[in-house]
Amino acid sequence: MVLRNKEIANNEAAPVETIWEMVKDALSQEMTPATYNTWIKRLRTTVVAGNTIHLEAPNHFFRSYIEKTYGLEICRAVAQISRNLGLPEDSFPIVSFGESTPSALPDLGAEPAPEPLGPSSGGGLVWASSLEASRAQSGKGLILNPKLNFESFVVGDPNRLAYNAAKSFALDSTLLADILFIIGDPGLGKSHLVQALAQSYMLARQHASVRYLTFEEFTNELVYNINHRTMEDFKSKYRENCDLLVLEEASFLKEKLKIQEELCYTLDNIINNGKKIVITSTKPLQSIPKMDQSLKSRLSSSLMANIGPPDYETRLAILMKLSQNYKQKFSRPVLEYIAKNIRTDVRQLQSCLYTMNANQALLGRPVNMAMAEETVQHVSGDESQLILAKVVKAVCCAYNISEEQLRSGSRRKVFSEARSLGMYLAKNMTGHTLAEIGAAFGRNHSTASYSIEKISLAMSADKGIRLKVEHLIRELDKSQRKAS
Repeated sequence: MVLRNKEIANNEAAPVETIWEMVKDALSQEMTPATYNTWIKRLRTTVVAGNTIHLEAPNHFFRSYIEKTYGLEICRAVAQISRNLGLPEDSFPIVSFGESTPSALPDLGAEPAPEPLGPSSGGGLVWASSLEASRAQSGKGLILNPKLNFESFVVGDPNRLAYNAAKSFALDSTLLADILFIIGDPGLGKSHLVQALAQSYMLARQHASVRYLTFEEFTNELVYNINHRTMEDFKSKYRENCDLLVLEEASFLKEKLKIQEELCYTLDNIINNGKKIVITSTKPLQSIPKMDQSLKSRLSSSLMANIGPPDYETRLAILMKLSQNYKQKFSRPVLEYIAKNIRTDVRQLQSCLYTMNANQALLGRPVNMAMAEETVQHVSGDESQLILAKVVKAVCCAYNISEEQLRSGSRRKVFSEARSLGMYLAKNMTGHTLAEIGAAFGRNHSTASYSIEKISLAMSADKGIRLKVEHLIRELDKSQRKAS
């Protein structure tokens, strides 16, 4: 951190307003211009009282992201500036966060988990509960992951149209289409793109109301409101108070004609009000069986953007970007070998890096071509299903529970924690989709996504969780060695 002596000399009184200006100057020197201008520069100090620096964000999502991603960095900068100014430690300013206006985004919050895996303070850990009837009742949608943004998405020829279309939708360009329909096989980046789109859309519009959920969740909520005779609430939420509707997994609509009919009305209202709709699907529109003709007609007017399997250059670029997240260095020949042999699923690319890093960190094995060949065989071969089964058995053994208990609906801590750890390991050690992983543990793909993100965050905040994950990885590695 750079702090000029002249500034210190001219600000002996060092009111909190002055300290914040100096903190911004220091952060601007440490961050890239894009990061600083997007996040730090947009914070306002509209309320500064006593010894508190009160920072206001444009909306709830912005505030949540700032606190989780840069909160600690900002606090450290305040402390460093105060220390350089010679202030006693007990008089360092306190940093608080707020919002300029009430948030209009209730659907994107996280419910408190009934069985948390780690502390809820200090680590910025976001809890999310499983998708049960209560979620359908409350109408909460999926949780946005700030890491899934446009900057972290690797663009190549197979996904360039989808990427550019998503950015255009987010920035409200002159595209004439009201509906963006993104098509692609599992593991190619559909969810990454629509999450980036939703977040960019909110950042550009302080009062935007965004609804982001799967078609299954939309269906569950619709059925709940029909059964409880609260359809007016449903209509108000989705037809009148929605600026951007994002729906994942359109293939879930097959043979659900009543749901398709209601969706038709919802789409008509959103479009007639000049709003936007984004839909993802693993199948082209024409391949979804028993699609209502009215709905098919409306969706046929969408901007159709396909995401194809990444080519070699894109796969290598993805690996190089992902490898930057590890302390372990991966040589270019190793990354090239993986890129040449893992061809269809981005998640499998990530799984290779995770597995090799775990082998090095936990077992002391060198990351070389021999390990790359072994890892690629495990991740991409027919034994992937066998590895998933071994993860399930290893988790049950570690927690002394049966597979029936693991897949049951019980929320007892031992079962919940075992499921979450198992799904986290399955995500990182196999090439299976979230839907397949969820099914292996008696859950759907949304719950799998929540659990995986929860454990990922808890790994850095809870030593106990980290040790359990490391133990399970060692046991699974032993099992794999015996099998080979």
